[in-house]
Amino acid sequence: MPEILSKQEIDSLLGTIASSGQNVSESGKPSSPSFEKIKTSFDEEDKSIESFDFRLPQKLSDDHLRVLRAVHENFADAYKTYLVSSLQMMVSINLQNIEQVRYNEYVCGNTFSRCLYIFRIEESSSYAVLEFSNGLMSALVDRLLGGGTLSESFLDASHFDRSLTKVEQSIVKKFSQKALSDLQNSWRRLSPLTFRLERFESKSDFAQVTSSNEIVSVFTFDVAIGDKHYMMSVCFPAPSIKSVLEKLEGESKFQFKSHERDSWKPTISKNLLPTDVNISVRLGQALLSIQELLNVEVGDVLKLNSKITDEVKILVNGKEKFLGKAGVNNDTVAVKVTQKNFNEQNK
Repeated sequence: MPEILSKQEIDSLLGTIASSGQNVSESGKPSSPSFEKIKTSFDEEDKSIESFDFRLPQKLSDDHLRVLRAVHENFADAYKTYLVSSLQMMVSINLQNIEQVRYNEYVCGNTFSRCLYIFRIEESSSYAVLEFSNGLMSALVDRLLGGGTLSESFLDASHFDRSLTKVEQSIVKKFSQKALSDLQNSWRRLSPLTFRLERFESKSDFAQVTSSNEIVSVFTFDVAIGDKHYMMSVCFPAPSIKSVLEKLEGESKFQFKSHERDSWKPTISKNLLPTDVNISVRLGQALLSIQELLNVEVGDVLKLNSKITDEVKILVNGKEKFLGKAGVNNDTVAVKVTQKNFNEQNK
């Protein structure tokens, strides 16, 4: 039979516990200080809690997103220029969205026939996908075969739930090759990647470039031709660009190398040299009141603030660049350049 404590013994025990500094719970048992200590230390540290998606553990950082956005916006500008010259129409291409999804979600995102161009990234021995909507490709075919304007039916891609024929694929092949070339050039500002076109697929089931559960980065573009809008996208599996993103850690983001800038100088100079500029000569200035200006008539002589021996100012596109002497050469008024006049204001 267990020993029963008397009231006096219980009071004595509680007094001993209180004097030892221990907290007593309502049940009479000493409470553990560990939880309070942990809670207090956590509050003192005031750590910020950041949400984490365990479903997509390879989420791109903000720095990576900025770099990748710059790369693909540059691609959009370059490809837009090509489409404008090829179609002789107003074209705009805008990067609409960057998202990370599993590959099976990307594949199942559209049940219609698609124009999927599978290309290989030589450096990583992996594959990626360049996709055009059927509406866009059908519109290009129509335009190249003599269509004056884009048909209204091209506005809705659902009207083209069929694969492109072999003839149509041949017609638009140059557009996919040029897009891949511009995309490669944009990426090469980050890393010397080589993209090689492998094949064309119209059914996403046959475009298995990676495993179904692999994380992919999808860049979606809005292509506007005239007043019609179409879709284009690029899909990169995470392993295919992993090495490039790792190189970006701790490096300056999306800056052109100095030798690349230097290589542009001869081309820029060559294009600028034939440019016409306006040359004018300022003989002097005169200060007149409004009344004097209204009284000026033909034959009046205006006295300038310069002497006949002073150098005149030679202006290039309105800015003073040289000083010279006015005179006559072969019965033609001329100015002889005597010195350059490059000051800080006119540089």
